[in-house]
Amino acid sequence: RIQSVDPALVLEEIARAIQPPLFRGAVGYDKWSCDFLIDFIINVHHSYMRTSMPLAVEYVSHLQLSHGKKFPELAALHQAVVKLSDETQAHIKQKESIIFPYIKQIAHAYEKKESYAGLLVRTLKKPVANLLHAEHRYLNQLLQQQEELTNHFVPPAGACLTHKVCFAKLAEVNYNLVQQLYLENQVLFPRAIAMEKKCLDAETPVVSS
Repeated sequence: RIQSVDPALVLEEIARAIQPPLFRGAVGYDKWSCDFLIDFIINVHHSYMRTSMPLAVEYVSHLQLSHGKKFPELAALHQAVVKLSDETQAHIKQKESIIFPYIKQIAHAYEKKESYAGLLVRTLKKPVANLLHAEHRYLNQLLQQQEELTNHFVPPAGACLTHKVCFAKLAEVNYNLVQQLYLENQVLFPRAIAMEKKCLDAETPVVSS
């Protein structure tokens, strides 16, 4: 005889199963090569965001439609999540098509002590510092806004399972993006900026005959 299954328990198991791998601070990120670090960000964090951000938008949209009258703050949350989705997708595209290939080129030239490294920086220089300061600050503001609108992703008293699963997904996305921004802000981009400076400093002045 087939036993009955509690749908709520099934949904909770699904919510746990879709969580991304969490990498703790003990990992020696600062010892990874630029190539490996970039590939890690793309294959772990960007890949996760590409699949999970649309799901988060879908979850919040459904939650707002079904419970928006009871929880009016869901309208602002929906807007915040859509805005975060748009921003992260734009940033992913920019980094994968422009910033990351540039950093790899600079890293290869720097590590091999190529004579053209300084020229490469001056010719191809990309706005790494701008990403580090301006754009990432905006992403952090959006993440903070979500935390405030969700009471740090704690569902309200009496929240249904849909509400809980939605907030769990948002917390998951938040964690992944915070970790991604840490790798870029604290490890990859400062290293790239330092390599740019060293490549330019190492240039041999041209002496006119």
